Amino acid sequence: MNKRKSITLLVISIVLILLLGVMTFCPVVVPLGNVDYHSPVTLIEYGLDLKGGSFVTFEVNKNELSDSEYAEGFDEVIATLEDRMSLIESRMGIQGFTEALVASSPARPSLTPLRTAASSPAEGLVSVEVPATESALSISDVFGILGSKGELVISLNEDGSEPFIPKNAQGDELTWNECIVRADAIYDSSTSSYGIYVEFDDFGLEALKEGTSAITSSTPIYFILDGETISNPNVSSQITSNYSQITGLSTPVAAQTMAIQFMSGSYPLDVVNTMDFNDVGAELGNDTANMLLLVYAVMSVLIIVAFIAVYRLMGVAFTLSFLFYLILLAFAIAFIPLAQFMSLAGFVGLFFGLAMFAAFNAVLLGNINSEFKKGKSFELSFDDGFKKSVWTILNGAIVVLLGLILIWIIGTGSIEIFAMGATFSLVLGLIATFLFTRGYVKVLRGVSPDNDKAFGIVKEDK
Repeated sequence: MNKRKSITLLVISIVLILLLGVMTFCPVVVPLGNVDYHSPVTLIEYGLDLKGGSFVTFEVNKNELSDSEYAEGFDEVIATLEDRMSLIESRMGIQGFTEALVASSPARPSLTPLRTAASSPAEGLVSVEVPATESALSISDVFGILGSKGELVISLNEDGSEPFIPKNAQGDELTWNECIVRADAIYDSSTSSYGIYVEFDDFGLEALKEGTSAITSSTPIYFILDGETISNPNVSSQITSNYSQITGLSTPVAAQTMAIQFMSGSYPLDVVNTMDFNDVGAELGNDTANMLLLVYAVMSVLIIVAFIAVYRLMGVAFTLSFLFYLILLAFAIAFIPLAQFMSLAGFVGLFFGLAMFAAFNAVLLGNINSEFKKGKSFELSFDDGFKKSVWTILNGAIVVLLGLILIWIIGTGSIEIFAMGATFSLVLGLIATFLFTRGYVKVLRGVSPDNDKAFGIVKEDK
């Protein structure tokens, strides 16, 4: 690679790093048509331990069961709430909503203790603590969905009287929640509005057919959830399709919320009271997140200084590669759905990934240096050192990666979150090492082709 080409590539790369750095780590919002670009730093959320959130206690109907019978089945109540939280996360894109804590009150020893008054599962109380989020879906809306009974009524009457009642092949009555196959948010270009697309099974279709058989002109049909009308679209003839669209909503959040409301009844829960709605502080202190970021930054600077001191221009190549690594990592945390907020366990995973990235590069640059000391040319030393490093790095990385994936699969809570953070940072570290560090060493050698000392390498005297 000639000197002019190397300098050009280096300048373009530095400019690109600066541009991506600003777009990544500065609070930037760029209008892009119907969708705005938000820099990753503004999208990364923190979990209950680092930022806190909101706390609520629900009273669940015991349905005339004895205390012992109800306590035995309380796991189903907790599972239902967790299913609803997963539903909200998948539909709203709220990363880490499943990091929310759910427990009977008082919290069970296996879960992080929740802030609640002393009570017991036998009293039908369940507590939920949700991390603070900047999502367009408010915490009150989230708790509203979690605490709803999910009872859907479809009727031609605004008060829900004379509802359409689906029945199975044996004539047994079904709930509408059992008849909804799916409900998805959509954008209707013909009306320039948002809405939902609902698919009913055959039992639901038969009830709709029967209920709308007499309709000959535009007539509102009311969808009532837990006694409140969530939609009342007009139909002008008998419904004969399993698929229906409800449009007229102004925002995608409203459409997603309605879709969640339709599907939430798939996880039935009979909540009779909502109490103790409060904000709660970070479990580890409000400044912990900033301290962790500061420690990560200090470690990064120390590693960069050490590499430049030892490897000179090859250390500069490592620095440029490291900056790309940080940018990729920020995008991964912000945009890849990791089912988590950034918590202490996540930071530990990132620290682990940082250490592995430094180790990968130390192996690569150390082998290049060792080969050069044997009397080989820099080009041959570079090629042989890289070949020797590939298997060494991959062998270690694969073993660690398999262990992390196993922990990710079988682990829960903080262990799972650590494995997620470590896995992503490890994979990105491998990419940055083999792609960016290797490339920048070649580029910088092109800039200074004859200055071996500038690369921190000197041939051994024979």
